[in-house]
Amino acid sequence: MDVFGNDALGHPLLVHRIGELEPAELLTECGGAFEVAAMQRQYVRDFELIGAHKREIGAERGAMIYKHVAIIDLSGFGTKHMGSAFRGPVKETIDLSQYFYPECLWKMFIINAPWIFSALWRVVSPWLDPVTKTKIHVLKGDFLTEMQQNDIPLDALPVSLGGTMEDDEGMLATKCKE
Repeated sequence: MDVFGNDALGHPLLVHRIGELEPAELLTECGGAFEVAAMQRQYVRDFELIGAHKREIGAERGAMIYKHVAIIDLSGFGTKHMGSAFRGPVKETIDLSQYFYPECLWKMFIINAPWIFSALWRVVSPWLDPVTKTKIHVLKGDFLTEMQQNDIPLDALPVSLGGTMEDDEGMLATKCKE
């Protein structure tokens, strides 16, 4: 997960490049085994850092900022991401997010979704709270136009997604730290 710019309302943009994850490699990282608990600890650390970042933005703007925009880039996503070794931890992470960080999501945009995503969406969507589901937008084709219509300026998006911010300007880059 990388944090880039902010939307027009001040919500930070979190970019998740799920398609770049290699499930087979996850099984050998983090001390020899993909441990859900280690991943969850990292996720909590990241969300606490993002929470501090939101408080800083709020102080600068003179308003409380407690929500974020998530952009899920599925470039490279495929059948390798559909196995139970990957799905189980993803479900547990979704649960962790919903239970411990409720109402932190302003909007979510899923981009570059391949055809196989529709099958996964049928599995994942029942795990989501109905209110959360209304915040999720699967964008096809020219997603930049729709993002701009949703108050996300190009200068807040990384170049790799069609924006103008350099990809290495992200404030936080999540790596396995266990």
